[in-house]
Amino acid sequence: MKEHLSYHTRLTLAFNDLVECENYGKLLIKNSSGKLGSETKILYDALLTSFFVSYGRAFKRINIPSDNLTNRKFKDFINKKKNKLSIEKQNLHNDVITQRDKIFAHSDIDALGLAAPYKLFDSYWYISYNKSKPYPNKTIVILLEICDYFSSEILKEKTFIEEKHSEVFDKKNT
Repeated sequence: MKEHLSYHTRLTLAFNDLVECENYGKLLIKNSSGKLGSETKILYDALLTSFFVSYGRAFKRINIPSDNLTNRKFKDFINKKKNKLSIEKQNLHNDVITQRDKIFAHSDIDALGLAAPYKLFDSYWYISYNKSKPYPNKTIVILLEICDYFSSEILKEKTFIEEKHSEVFDKKNT
């Protein structure tokens, strides 16, 4: 029974992340990026970072104590659903996950376009380029379609599990 609860919880977390991502995406479409240093640009960058992080988080492995089965089952489910997307949308999904990992959630030197190091006060420093360039609204709209697709598929899977294991989920009131 624990397996069903863990998997259901994982689906719920992913669904919540995708809903959060959709909210950020809709705000990104409404707001332009603004000029470097402006409040508008700072807010746009914060929304873009939140968009990428919440999108990627929905698909990443989570820490469930001694429960690798849940992560494998979830990954298999997502891969099966991802394979039903067009090649273009699969590539965009993969690119967003990579950018999330290398630029938005972490600071990988190779992804940030860092200039050569310079020495200042006995330490080496790097000058980074602006990592969050405006994303075309057209791309955000396509990503929102992908979010909606995955959200819908996850909700169907959650409902299936709740119905199949109603004795567990009726008690939880989920």
